[in-house]
Parts: sequence; structure tokens; C-alpha cells
Amino acid sequence: MMQPRIDASVIRQAAEWLVTLQSDEVTPRMRHAWQQWREAHADHEAAWQRVQSLAGKLRSVPEPLAHATLAPAARSSSRRRAVKLLTLLAMASGTGVLVSQQAPTWTADQRTRVGQRGQTVLPDGSRVDLNTDSAIDIRFSDLERRVVLVRGEILVTTARDPAAKARPFLVETSYGSLRALGTRFSVRLFENHCELQVFEGAIDVQPGQGTSRVVNAGERVRVSAVGVTLAGPAQAGSTAWTQGMLLANDLPLGAFLAELGRHRQGYLGCDPAVARLKVSGSYPLVDTDRILSVLQTDLPIEVQRFTPYWTRVRPSSA
Repeated sequence: MMQPRIDASVIRQAAEWLVTLQSDEVTPRMRHAWQQWREAHADHEAAWQRVQSLAGKLRSVPEPLAHATLAPAARSSSRRRAVKLLTLLAMASGTGVLVSQQAPTWTADQRTRVGQRGQTVLPDGSRVDLNTDSAIDIRFSDLERRVVLVRGEILVTTARDPAAKARPFLVETSYGSLRALGTRFSVRLFENHCELQVFEGAIDVQPGQGTSRVVNAGERVRVSAVGVTLAGPAQAGSTAWTQGMLLANDLPLGAFLAELGRHRQGYLGCDPAVARLKVSGSYPLVDTDRILSVLQTDLPIEVQRFTPYWTRVRPSSA
């Protein structure tokens, strides 16, 4: 029987918790955080059950591999190996479902890991910047220039086609096709739609269903399988990630942490009691822990770090 898909990052968090709870240094506070993590989302509980079940099976296997995986990992290198191995085995135990669904990302022509950003120059001279945890396929032919956004977010700066006969430049998403009309624009995938922001030129948007729409410079729209809706003006500061920065202007703390969480491994949560506190400033993404330390200094909050992959922001206890 095939198991439901669980994101690799969630399985890694579950593996991290399993290894952490085997340590001799576990405190009641850490166990409480573990319970909170399990209750935070159904996928967390499902990932925990999968990893725990796998660990039970490994304990019955008298092999060095199982022993190395399940033994308390005191040294950081041993701990990392144990977490990595449990994650890979738990992913494989999903009867290939997770692996097959993640394969388009792993085999993409260009991709970035969590916390990484990249840039690629296409054969026609166009430039594509990839944000954290993003992936694209490049499909150029004699008839068209096509970029498929598999995951994440990109900023595209198109160039004039050097071919004798100009070919259209298209960005394909699971929600529709975007045809560039000499332009600079960003596209970001969400769970149920993608967001398009046009900074120069225009984009002819063809959703999966419904009529096409031309989006002009300065506009931001949401593209779903059934249509295109205006979301407001384009936000120039939203592309600061290309310079390794995260900008905020009176942004609620909860929303800010959601954006910051895209650039770091693991879970970054926010207590509802402080989610509406306002954040303003320019924050270098090179060190997300440093950003959290700055926020803790500037705001009445406390940053709780239970494991390297479980961090929560709550009201200050001082």
C-alpha cells in the first residue's frame, strides 16, 4: 500500500527529533517542544510515525548500519549521518511516492537548495535568477524559448532573440503559460496558484482555463488553473533576495518569519501572541540565525531553539 506524500524537509525534522530524543541530555522542555511539533500539522505526525516505525524495524536488524543509525549520536558528525540516513530510508519507505514526486526537482536543469540562490544565463542571453529551493527546466527549440518553473521562485530578464526568426519566450507553470513581451518579471509558485510580478514590459498570461490577460509593468497578479486575478502593485523590494537581502516595511512578524523560513532548514514557528508585531529593515540572508538574534533584541520576543531544525518565536519571558 502506497503511503501519502510527505515533504522531505518534514521527514528530516522527524528524523532529527528521533535522534534528539535518544540523547541523554533530553529535557522536559524539549519533550514538550517535540509534542508541539507533532501537533502543529498532520504531516508532522505522519512523518513521525513513519520514522518511528522505520526505527523499530531497524532495531530488529543486527547490522552495523542499523546500530550506527539508532545509537545515540553524541558527536555532531555522527548525529548528521544518523539524521541523513533515517531521512533517506524513511523517504524510500514511502514505496517510491515521495521519490517519484520529488524527482522533477532533483533532475531539473537548474536548481538551488534551501538557503541557496543562483543565476543562469540562457542560450539567447536571457538571465534567470533562482531563489531559495527553486528549480527550472530549460527547453529551447527552433520554434520557442521555454523555461519550466518546477519549484520555487525566479526573476527573469529577457534578451532579444539572436535567432533569424524571433521565437516567443515562455515561462511554463502548473497553472498556466506566461509569454514575455520584452520584459523583466518574477514568478513564484504557491500551493494553489503562482504569483506574477512585472517590473518592465508586459506579460501575456494564459491560465490553464479561462481567457488570457496582458499584465503590464507595475502590476502583480495571481494565476490559478481557472483564471487571472489582480493582486495589487508589483513590489520592487520583493526581489531583494537576488542581492542576498530580505526587506521588510511594517511587515507583521508572522509574515516576516514565514519568508525567512524559506531560507533556512527546518521549522520556524511564530506564537500568535507576537505574530502581529511589525518588522522593518534590511536583513542579510547569509546568516538567518543572526536575523533572529537581531529581532530578539529589537522586539519583545524570545527565540527558542530546541534543535537545529526546530525554532519557535514566542513572547519574551523577561
